[in-house]
Amino acid sequence: MIAILRGVAGVAAIVALAATLQHVAAVPKSDISASRVVPAVALARGLPLYAGPASGPIIDFMYGPVAAIAFLPAAAATTPSRALAIAVVVSILAFFLPMAWLHWRVAGRADVGCAAFVLVLTALALPAIVRTRCR
Repeated sequence: MIAILRGVAGVAAIVALAATLQHVAAVPKSDISASRVVPAVALARGLPLYAGPASGPIIDFMYGPVAAIAFLPAAAATTPSRALAIAVVVSILAFFLPMAWLHWRVAGRADVGCAAFVLVLTALALPAIVRTRCR
């Protein structure tokens, strides 16, 4: 049973990775993604996140500084497309790593954790497959 679950987990992981890479490739077309990286780039260049009315750039950042700090690795990129790709990878890791950690931490046995993780990966991968097939 564990071998079957591991096999299904491997297939689900490959499908999820393929869907993720497709999403990363489409990022430069999205203006929303670019606006999320601007605060991190501003912070890395020493500009204030929240400029006063008479000084500094006006950016559409109305949240706390945590997102700007989280996306700081994207500010090290040499091109805007690379910055967006790095930001998407950071976002994906911020979503999947806590979920994977929680599944293995909560599950007392390895087979239960593996089964739960397979379920989550499959549930997340299937909409990407259906969306790709329908285009």
